[in-house]
Amino acid sequence: MQWHPKKCNVLNVRRGVPIDIPEGFKSGEMVIDSLEEHTTYRFLGAPERLVQEENLALQCATKSYLQRLSVIWSSPLSDINRVQASNQLDMPVLLYIMWSQHWCLTDLQDIDMQV
Repeated sequence: MQWHPKKCNVLNVRRGVPIDIPEGFKSGEMVIDSLEEHTTYRFLGAPERLVQEENLALQCATKSYLQRLSVIWSSPLSDINRVQASNQLDMPVLLYIMWSQHWCLTDLQDIDMQV
């Protein structure tokens, strides 16, 4: 494995306020660009910035969850295998980022109605 500086960005924050450093971070010969104001990075699969993008995380998780659910329940598996597959493959999509996000109950009910 090699470290790829083109895929990295630096975000300088002082007292909760991002500090704009246009030249980026210099590490020897390499220069790592600064993260722009309205761009996000991914941490544990959830898109984040200085503040968490809860709505964007909910949309991404919902889309992935519904796609996986659609594949499983349209497959020629038996009912018990479908239930086991959705418990093992679908639920972790939502549970993985559930601990770090604050979602409204109505949003979760909307997902449940779509299912």
